[in-house]
This record gives sequence, C-alpha cells and structure tokens, in this order.
Amino acid sequence: MRLGALLGTAGLAVAVTASGASVFAQESPPQYPADIRTGTCASLGDAVVPLAPLAVPAGDPQGQGGAIPVAQSVTKVPLLLSDLLTPSHAVVVHASPEQIGTPIACGEIGGPLGDDGTLAVGLQAMNGAKMGGVASFAPTRAEDSTLVTLHLVDERSGRERAEAVVDDVDAGDSANAADGVGNVTVGPAADRAPGDDGAVDRPGPGNGGDRGGDGEAGRRAGDDGRDRGEQGRDGESGVARAGEDGTTPR
Repeated sequence: MRLGALLGTAGLAVAVTASGASVFAQESPPQYPADIRTGTCASLGDAVVPLAPLAVPAGDPQGQGGAIPVAQSVTKVPLLLSDLLTPSHAVVVHASPEQIGTPIACGEIGGPLGDDGTLAVGLQAMNGAKMGGVASFAPTRAEDSTLVTLHLVDERSGRERAEAVVDDVDAGDSANAADGVGNVTVGPAADRAPGDDGAVDRPGPGNGGDRGGDGEAGRRAGDDGRDRGEQGRDGESGVARAGEDGTTPR
C-alpha cells in the first residue's frame, strides 16, 4: 500500500516536471542558426564557420512595452576580416535548427571599412521571410580573430503594432488615421455644404459680392462710368473740360 502511494507520488512529480518543461519550451524564444558560407546570397556554397544562434534575450523586459524585439548573437571567429573579404563570403541566417539550409536572411560580406577597421553589412530577407538586420565585423585587440555581431528584426512585429494602433482609432476619426507608414488621409472640411466646390465670393467693382445676374449688372454699371469719363475728355487736346466730366472745377 505504501509502495503504491510512493509510486503514485513519483508519477505525479514526473508529470508535473514534464508539464513544466513543456511550458518552458513553449515560452522560450525561437533561435535562428547562422553561419558564414562561401559564395553569394544568390549562390551559396559550403559553410566555413558556424556562428552563435540568434535569439531575443530572455531577460525581463525593460522600458516601453511597444519596443520591437531584436534577435542577436555575438561570435568570436578565428578568421581575419581580410580572410572573409577574399574570396567571396556571406552571412546566412537559417529558419530554425531543424531547417538549416533554408535561409531566411543573408548578407554578402563586403563594402567600405571604418576608420577602426570595422565593417557592417545589411541582411536581406530570403525565401519569403520578413526578416532584416545587420551583421557587424570587428577585429579583436590581438588582431588574430574577428568579432561577428548579428542583429535580426522580424519586420512583421512593427507592422502588427502599427495595424493595432490604426484599429484602436475611433470610427469617426478613421479618415484621418495613419496607415502605419506615416501617411495620413485628410478628409473634407466639416462645414462645407454637399455639392459646394469650395469657391468663395469676393466683392469686386460693381458686383456687390454676388455672382450670376448681379455680376452682369455690375459690369454694365462700370462700363457706363467709363463712358462718362471718356465724354468728359477733349478728344483732340486730351484735356478735360470743366463741367463736362461731372466734377466741380477747383
């Protein structure tokens, strides 16, 4: 009886331990294997040296909760940077430990060196993955190896956050909501009447600020005034005669 109880207790402990291990495995961040290979991203060759797998740090989050996480790794490679520049080499990030050989990001090693002898290259997405990042190369102090630092960003994380912000906008303000990439749609003015073309009446000579028929009457009045002015001028001498232009001589 006591032996059965002990076996039952041991079985329960094993089940709890297995359940805890399963939960831990589910919560652990994904890892992305990486290596340096010969060739180019379009034509990759054999692996030259493995790199530490990339993963998001497992520490407690700090600062703003909306920050986009970055998978990263640092590896000391027993090769000089000059060895990686000639012949052609590339940094390759793979989909998972079970999918080594399926690149999701790649960066060809090359470009101008910094004043301190360092090099940084971009990692471009491959095979439909939405990944991007940077690979940095720095010579060690002993100048007998190279420190390779990788940063990888899942571009979908930023897009999901932008879409969530748009979804939180009230329906009445949706016309002026951002689309996630900085563009804003500006709607029509709230006080504009339907069908109004936005034109504004401006008062002018002889039209009293009205359009249509009143404007025609104003133009006629202006023409009459110009005619009277012309009648008050001497056509031969060009000198206006007193009394003929309707004004009082001074």
